[in-house]
Amino acid sequence: AAAQAVAACVLESGKPESVLEVGAGRGTKTIMLQSDAMRMFGEQVNMASMDSHAFKTELLRERAAEYGAEVSDIIVGNATRLDSVIPDRQFDMVFIDAPCSGLGTLRRHQDIRWRIEQDKIDELADTGLELLKSAASHVIDGGSIVYATCTVTYAENNGVVKRFLESDEGANFVLATIAGKA
Repeated sequence: AAAQAVAACVLESGKPESVLEVGAGRGTKTIMLQSDAMRMFGEQVNMASMDSHAFKTELLRERAAEYGAEVSDIIVGNATRLDSVIPDRQFDMVFIDAPCSGLGTLRRHQDIRWRIEQDKIDELADTGLELLKSAASHVIDGGSIVYATCTVTYAENNGVVKRFLESDEGANFVLATIAGKA
């Protein structure tokens, strides 16, 4: 729900000409983004959706067609290495739904608290950072990266964004507000 809530807010600053959705999964946020675009702008955005699992992209393709959500390109690949997957492609916005510990879903998945360990949280935070760094060169000048998780840990959220902004790849980005919050 947290990543879906972020997805519902990302179009507030205006219609992007092109969007790359990373971690598209089964297409829930794809459908939400296109639905929001239709309500806000009267048309859908040019969206490419990507996931590392082919079976999820097939589900995304089916669900998007069922709901009338347009997806210009469905990509299977490792988003921590976008240069090798989609070389020379840039987007106005890259929306990253990062893999995370899921601790924001404890209400529905109480068993997570017993399975998750600090090492795993650190590993997931490192993956989030790699996703952001990889996406940076695929955003046009003046474009944006939106980073979402469904967890509540500092390491996987604020910590990742802070580390990205302090990195060479993140040097040209600034923290923006979504729904009035930074």
